[in-house]
Amino acid sequence: MALKLRKYKLPSGDIENAIAAMKKLEEASRYHNGLGVRHSYNGAIDSLVAARKEIRAEVGVHRERSKLPESTMREIVTGFKEGTPLGYEELVSEYFRRMAGETL
Repeated sequence: MALKLRKYKLPSGDIENAIAAMKKLEEASRYHNGLGVRHSYNGAIDSLVAARKEIRAEVGVHRERSKLPESTMREIVTGFKEGTPLGYEELVSEYFRRMAGETL
């Protein structure tokens, strides 16, 4: 599943974390470590829930992107290639920090 997600450029980190937690769960089970089983189980579930949220959000972005007209997509790509105009770097950086919810 992680390989397919990467193929489609979708986030796969939480899936890989879930896989690691499942391997720990198997190991804890093998050694009859109940606390380890419970901890690993919770970690796997948490990672799977986070992965689902992240993938749904990314799929929504892909869906919205696919609705854009070709001319708009070209404009966006051209804007990325051209970069930030000289002298506006800090202003643009501050804008994106605020959009991301970071406080200054």
